[in-house]
Amino acid sequence: FLFHSHDSNPYIPDIAGMDEFQGRKIHSKWFRFEEHFDGLKVAVLGCHFSGEDISMLVAKFAKKVIVCHRRKTEEFPPSFPKEIEQRPPFVRMTKDSVVFPDGSSEKVDAIIFCTGYRYSFPFLNDGLITIKDERIEPIYKHMVHIEHQNLIFFGIPRQLPYFPHFHEMAKFAIKLLAGKITLPSEEEMRAESEAEYQARLKEGKPPIFAHYMGDGHRQTEFNAQIAKLGGFEPLSPVIQMIWDDVMDERYMNIINTHEFDYLVTGPSSYRCLTPSKAKSRVSKAENVVRK
Repeated sequence: FLFHSHDSNPYIPDIAGMDEFQGRKIHSKWFRFEEHFDGLKVAVLGCHFSGEDISMLVAKFAKKVIVCHRRKTEEFPPSFPKEIEQRPPFVRMTKDSVVFPDGSSEKVDAIIFCTGYRYSFPFLNDGLITIKDERIEPIYKHMVHIEHQNLIFFGIPRQLPYFPHFHEMAKFAIKLLAGKITLPSEEEMRAESEAEYQARLKEGKPPIFAHYMGDGHRQTEFNAQIAKLGGFEPLSPVIQMIWDDVMDERYMNIINTHEFDYLVTGPSSYRCLTPSKAKSRVSKAENVVRK
């Protein structure tokens, strides 16, 4: 067994002038209290889940918040607060400002890096695995080392409901270690892993999306695959249903997203306990039980 969370090795890009900046610099990993930015002008670099959440929290206290990102307009939540200024990622820093690609600059007191994490396994012997463009090899089903099949990784897949999926991965690992699962040959596992990776590239995904599960129903398909191989029932459809609901609402109603509560009422049904907050899709909230 080897449990490794990918949210442990923070990534901060090397930006020109970073050492000159005299204001506060932190990575989102160490963000705790938005009150610490009271009255400050803050630049947030990166705007996926952490960047969205942190910028909205800080905006309650900061003098000004600028979120710097390269997401496409159609990918960015239209419900994001308009008072938070959006700019492209800055390319240089001075002692008291950030400089954007067009040469314009903005004075800021603090910078929060919501720039994600990088896989790192410093406790493994050199040569046991390789990591290139955030793709880990040689592993099968994002968890089993192809050459050393009693070495099982937890925490590699990104963007999925972690607790239910890790529970299923644990069931798979237990059965594998007990000798109750027969894996394909090493050649077949390598070929299957490579085919999956190439399929992602053909979809237009960048190489760093080798282990992402958050788009479409990819996580459900992944769970179904390991359940079939392990000989047990996959997760109930309601897990994907709630995930879809939350992602839809996050896009259309991001300010209230964290105030939703759900009750699972069956394998394929759930109930929203806070329908008054679901402003973007009232029909879902009114259909108290979705099936």
